[in-house]
Amino acid sequence: MDLKEKLLKTISSKNQQYMLLIIVLVAVTLYMLMVRAEASYSLDFGDTSMTISASDEMESIVIPYEDVQYIELLDTYEVGTMISGKSDRLLYYGVFQNELYGEYLLCVRPSVENAIRINMEDQVVIFNYESEEVTAELCDTMEDFIAEKLTEEQVK
Repeated sequence: MDLKEKLLKTISSKNQQYMLLIIVLVAVTLYMLMVRAEASYSLDFGDTSMTISASDEMESIVIPYEDVQYIELLDTYEVGTMISGKSDRLLYYGVFQNELYGEYLLCVRPSVENAIRINMEDQVVIFNYESEEVTAELCDTMEDFIAEKLTEEQVK
């Protein structure tokens, strides 16, 4: 094998390594985009309150059951202006303000059109969860669930 053939083989091998590196980087990037494509937040129904948590760096929204005045399913919601929190294509979370609710707490996936509105004495919370169907089902069961939790607290 002469020098020219060795050089071509080395260059070809280097090109294959670069191509493999590019393929791996593209695959990792696509995976990260797919993983981050879903807004992540959780609902925790405790004994005395419900907690909505979006991430470690964001303050959780706590809704004491005894403070709930009424619950309503909204077909649509108006976001308004963000005062603090997070607002991107996947999640609106934090303190928002609009003419309809004044200053209120919001946790919604913009891709889900409906939302649950919870009015308390001095606060409004609007949130949705996973899909329109899940949000509607959650709203249907929340009033009974909260009433049951409050009854359990009174019995104790």
